[in-house]
Parts: sequence; structure tokens; C-alpha cells
Amino acid sequence: MLVLILRSLLSFCAFIRLGARYEINNGRQVYTLLNPLIVVRETEGEAEQYAQAIIDHADRESIAGRSRFTSDAHAWKGHQKGDLRHGVGSAISGNVQLISSPEQIAEQFLQLKEAGVDGFQLAFYDFEPDLDFFGKRVLPLLKQVDSGSDALCNFQKSIQYINRL
Repeated sequence: MLVLILRSLLSFCAFIRLGARYEINNGRQVYTLLNPLIVVRETEGEAEQYAQAIIDHADRESIAGRSRFTSDAHAWKGHQKGDLRHGVGSAISGNVQLISSPEQIAEQFLQLKEAGVDGFQLAFYDFEPDLDFFGKRVLPLLKQVDSGSDALCNFQKSIQYINRL
């Protein structure tokens, strides 16, 4: 699924920047943001099991009600209605789901940055413990990447913010 998203993002981010050319030429900055929901565990298998448990225990009535509302998640043609894993109104949610081990999640973030995404608004299924795990296991991996690269500028700000919590 991430491969399809990466392909779409390359052209979408270029389209956004082209459409914002007037703003950019007049000194304004235009950024593309993504709202991934992150399911990260020590291993890919554990993350997949957790994701499946979320789906298995989903409140389908609530999902059906939520998916009737207008959402930007409907904008990406790759979303399928009724798919509890990836679809509009899915059990896992987020406009992109990153489900894997810390190493793979870090790599996926870098791939998304390379595809043109400037920043992320992170979401987690069980926010407090999942954010804590992300901060302890994924952010250090991202810090290992060249800290001078553009790919890490927003992560460095996130690390500083999380360290203050």
C-alpha cells in the first residue's frame, strides 16, 4: 500500500507546489503535510497483530456513521470504502497507516519525505503509550540520519517537543 501512496505523493506534491507557484514567488512558503496513523511495535509481526486486533474489535456501527461525513480522506482515489484496514472510515484511521517495526517506520518516514511531504501530524491508536514508544524507539533512529538533511528538519523539532513532555 505504501508504494501506491509514494507514487501518488510524488505527483501530488509537485501539483501542490505548481499551484502555489504565485505564493512561493511572492515570498510565502507552502508545505505539504500528511497525517499518518502509526502502529509500531518491536517487530513487524507484533505491529501487524496489533493492527489486526484493532480491526477485529472495531465498532462497525461507529465506523459506518463516521464514514458518512465529508473528509479529506476521500480525496485519495486509492482509498476503498469498506476496507477496515486502509479504507475511508477504516478501523485504524489516518489518511495513511504506517504499521511496522521501529526500523521500518523510520524508513517509511524518510521515503515519505523523499516523495515530497514536508511535515507530519502524527496520530496513534492509543496515543499516550504509543507516542512514548515512538519517542523511545523511532525518533532515535531518525536522529541517526544526517541531522543536517532537509528530511529531518521537522523530526528534530518534534524530538525537541517530545523531550519537553
